[in-house]
Amino acid sequence: MSAPGTPEAGYTVSRSRRALRWMALALILACAAVLRLDALFDTHGPYAAPAWLGPVQAAVSRVSPLVVPRDWSWPRVADIYGGGDPHNYLRFAREMTHVYQPHVREPAYLLAVRAGLFATGDEDVGISLVSIAFAVLVALATYLVGRDTVSRAAGLLAALAVSIDRDAVEWSTGGWRDEMFTFVSLFAVWLWLRSTRIATTRSALVAGLATGAACLTRLTAPFMLAATAVWMLSVRDAGLRRQRARLLVAGGTVAAVVVMPYLISCAIAFGDPFYAINYHTQFYLGREGASPEIVSSASYIVDKFVSRPLATTDTALQGLFVFPFQIKWRGLEAWVPGLGTALGGLSAGGLIAWLFVPRGRLLLGMLFGSLVPYMITWSIPGGAEWRFTFHAYPFYLLAAFGFAGSLLTAVRSLGSTRFPWRAAARRAVIVAGLGAAGLTWWWGMPALTAAEALQQRRPAALEAGPRDRWLLRRGWSGLSVTGNVTTRFATSMSAEIALPLPEQRDYRLVLRVDPIPRDDLPAQRVGVELNGVTLGLLELTWDPDLVGRYELDVPRHLVAPKTNVLRLRPEALFEAGPIVDRYPALSPDDRVGLRFWYVLIQPVEVPSGGGASQD
Repeated sequence: MSAPGTPEAGYTVSRSRRALRWMALALILACAAVLRLDALFDTHGPYAAPAWLGPVQAAVSRVSPLVVPRDWSWPRVADIYGGGDPHNYLRFAREMTHVYQPHVREPAYLLAVRAGLFATGDEDVGISLVSIAFAVLVALATYLVGRDTVSRAAGLLAALAVSIDRDAVEWSTGGWRDEMFTFVSLFAVWLWLRSTRIATTRSALVAGLATGAACLTRLTAPFMLAATAVWMLSVRDAGLRRQRARLLVAGGTVAAVVVMPYLISCAIAFGDPFYAINYHTQFYLGREGASPEIVSSASYIVDKFVSRPLATTDTALQGLFVFPFQIKWRGLEAWVPGLGTALGGLSAGGLIAWLFVPRGRLLLGMLFGSLVPYMITWSIPGGAEWRFTFHAYPFYLLAAFGFAGSLLTAVRSLGSTRFPWRAAARRAVIVAGLGAAGLTWWWGMPALTAAEALQQRRPAALEAGPRDRWLLRRGWSGLSVTGNVTTRFATSMSAEIALPLPEQRDYRLVLRVDPIPRDDLPAQRVGVELNGVTLGLLELTWDPDLVGRYELDVPRHLVAPKTNVLRLRPEALFEAGPIVDRYPALSPDDRVGLRFWYVLIQPVEVPSGGGASQD
């Protein structure tokens, strides 16, 4: 037995810790599998075939009470594969003739589905088992990437979080390819990190093979993986840079060999090597009300930036920095109320902290690069599903747990002379500048995009919401969120709205407002003014099934060349106490006059040959 303090004792402790980490990871993976199989069997089971699935169902039913929260329930679904992508994946997998067949879907996931069908005797459940298997492997890849970029503890905790998130569990049973894409992409990233550490050609070839697999799962994979190549070459040492360049060439060659046959077959069959990407533009064009035709994704995006530069830039910024982040934390609330909110806050801090460390910048590059293909389409009906940006979730979680560890380290060193006060001050200034720029964009862009729409003779809506601070100026309550509806209440006899009217022309305003919903109140009237001139007096009516709609015409001579202020003047304010149960954002002491949803501004075209000139 080794004496304490000897090298042999230190090695034994290190080996024990490593064994404990792998045991913890094994338990996390097992937990991930049980949660997902339990959801699958409760939602769609029990399964009579294949025969081997029966004992698995029995084993899961015995273990699940130890893992699955008691209040989790899953709705029964009669036909999980009746339509949508999983239905098509099953059909395409069964019809698959060879790996590199020209097809609208990349072949890697179809191959995986064929394997699942083979294992289940051609039962449809095979596709769900495939997505569940890759969902479990996502936890493994999250740990590996986290261990090599953040810390072992952060990697383990992030793997645990992505394993138990209720939304992740629910989506993983449906047979989508997002779990496979997330795993293969993360695993390719880890293999490239490993190749930089051991610097062998063999390691680069393996990383290149995984890169090719990621591209054959989704051709958009290079958007994520390109950051790895940039990071590998961003070193000052010329010799190390040449070494890594050779690794990239070796791995890139393998990736090209893996992917090119598919691109060539699509180019021959469809005249477009990227048909699997471009094919889906017809779906988004159709959802936007345009002619549903297949165009190149590049031209689709460029056209949006050219035709509506401000609105498209705003959508892209939200798609990169806001929307995917906002929707990712609800699934953890199913375990502990407030857990998702807390981790979201830590993650935001961690993402900012990554700016100041090299491997953090690598992770940021991969994260935001992976979101580029979705930064425009998330705002289109059908383009905002949680699963589309699942691959971003491991990065958010690693940022959260890495930042928590950094905070603990900083707290321990606060009283030490080694605390880097000067560096901390510099970083605080940078963060403050980024925060100011972010808030300016967040609050200021709605007015600019509205002005852009009106300049192009399109309607513009000014809505109550988290971005209305510079539009709804004075006299308004805090946000009142009920279900999917966000409104504000007028809390003064003059509630102001800034209207970004870019031209002196005729407009029509469509106000969506409600009276205070109390049966004991008299008729409620609201005066409407623009720049101090009365536009009309509205008598508000209440209908629980409808939103009040009131139209007002604005003649051009009332439009100011710069700032235009719309004032809503309720004739009376009423106590909010009787309605606070329906609108918890209000206080019983508040006095309110109306409930505001939005105002729609419509440019009015003068008929040709009549009326005054529009200029």
